[in-house]
Amino acid sequence: MKKIIFLFAISYLLFAVTADAVTFANPIKYGTIPQVIDAIVNFIMIVSIPLLSGAVIYGGLIMITSSGDPAKFNKGWQSILYAIAGFIVILLAKGITLAIKNFFD
Repeated sequence: MKKIIFLFAISYLLFAVTADAVTFANPIKYGTIPQVIDAIVNFIMIVSIPLLSGAVIYGGLIMITSSGDPAKFNKGWQSILYAIAGFIVILLAKGITLAIKNFFD
């Protein structure tokens, strides 16, 4: 048993000494955290614009097909308002990241 432990210890030391030359390439094309955050916010902006359009069209269709029912009309109106409010929050997030980025540059 002691021989096996000794062999494992020697082999570990040999492999640990030769592992110093190993280098890894960066798998992300961004080098800093602000660049990663900026890329994430840009992706969210790209995705949110079609979602905003779809939500506004959906709300408009609900309003058109309400047939005079005030509850359905208000549901469509609220859908449009929530979509616009969500897009404003995303725009503010983009503005805040730009302001912070400019502050530290």
